[in-house]
Parts: sequence; C-alpha cells; structure tokens
Amino acid sequence: MSSVKLNEEEKRLLHNAWHHFLTITHHKLVVMEGCFKVGLFKQGLLHDLSKYSWEEFKTGVKYYQGTRSPNAAEKEEKGYSSAWLHHKGRNKHHFEYWTDVSTAEDHWKIVGVKMPVNYLAEMVMDRIAASKIYQGRNYTMRHPTHIFPEIRNISSCIRRRRHVWIRSC
Repeated sequence: MSSVKLNEEEKRLLHNAWHHFLTITHHKLVVMEGCFKVGLFKQGLLHDLSKYSWEEFKTGVKYYQGTRSPNAAEKEEKGYSSAWLHHKGRNKHHFEYWTDVSTAEDHWKIVGVKMPVNYLAEMVMDRIAASKIYQGRNYTMRHPTHIFPEIRNISSCIRRRRHVWIRSC
C-alpha cells in the first residue's frame, strides 16, 4: 500500500479542517446542552447546522486559529466575511437576521424587526458557548458579556418571559 505524501500547505489545511470541525461540533454540543436546559429542544438540535455547509466551512479551514472565530480573520483580510454573511442570513438566533428595509416613506432605512424570545434565548446560549469554547480554562461568567455587553439585559428579559417561549417550543 502506498502512502500519500502531503506538502506543508496540505498538512496545514488538513489540520485546520479537522480542528475547525472539532471546534464547531463542540460549540454546537454546548449550545445544545444550554437549549435543552431551557426547553428549546428543536433549536438545540438544529443550532448552527449551516456551519457544516461548504460556504461556511471553507472559511473555517482557511482561517482557523483555534482562539477565535475564523470569520474575524477573514474580515480582517477582506473587509467582510462571506461565511458570516451566509451564516447570519440562515440562523434566526443572530440579531442581524432580524433586520429589514423600511418603507419609502421612511427613506428605505435598515431597521430592526422584533426578535422572538426563543431565538433571543438561543442567542444567549450561543454567546455563552462561544465564550466557553474560545476561552477554555480561562472562561468565567464575565466572558459572554465581553462578546455581547447587552447580554445582562437579555438574560433578565428571558427570565421574565420564559413561560412564553417554553410553551411555544
């Protein structure tokens, strides 16, 4: 049996692909655990499946670092992230999904649309999980608020409205 010889770039890409896969899968499982705890079973199971699509995964392979989102590195290089644009348009737990263009009377402004509380809760689980994954042993409960400072206000909103989205699952 002959073995395939890989050059250094191929080895790097293979390493990145494997470790990015492990990172996004670990993230997905941590979010799933959080969603399950609050009764969001379907959202926990379906969370971030688009990260496994080639459109998003290839960015993870090319820009993998292990300490932060590959999308940040792509944004630094290109000025935007094609993976992020793809991701936020398909995942309702991102507040960026909930934007629209207003009417002509309002001069076609980009406006926010009310985000349902169940997606708000999933967004909080997503931020907590991202902090846990990228901070590792250095993680504290303060890290999610550094990624998304408004999380403190969101958490209290979820506690007040919990009964609404638990029933709607």
